[in-house]
Amino acid sequence: MANFDINLIKDEIKNELQAFVDTTFPTHYITIYRHPYFNTASFPAINIETVDMYQRKAGLGGVKEKQLRLRIWIFVKIYDPDEAEALLNDIGMEVLEFIESGGMRKRTGLWDELDVEPTEERFEFGAVEDPENFLQGLNIPVYVKRRVVIDD
Repeated sequence: MANFDINLIKDEIKNELQAFVDTTFPTHYITIYRHPYFNTASFPAINIETVDMYQRKAGLGGVKEKQLRLRIWIFVKIYDPDEAEALLNDIGMEVLEFIESGGMRKRTGLWDELDVEPTEERFEFGAVEDPENFLQGLNIPVYVKRRVVIDD
């Protein structure tokens, strides 16, 4: 049984999202990063942030369920809030529908389930200010589950 490797999972999500946004938004050059926004070189950008990971017993015989929670952040460097929200909403809805439709489910065998976390709001808008950039963004909470057999 394959390991639950966070870096492999984030790489696969990054590759799947990059292929998706390249075909869906050919006029916007959107780069996908596996690191936080403050290391981002170009915008619009999608960043994949690890929130947490945990493991719970899921059955007899050492079966465990591992879950990884991620935030998929979409950032734009647009000062006008209405224009930024419109672009973020367009990109966010497409990415959300791609995830919810199963576009990344079980494709490589790295996970058993990948979906958007059930929350009241589908995604959240916000602004990020750092010394070099004023960014507007939204985040999509995502979880990845994998059932694995652990030899004790």
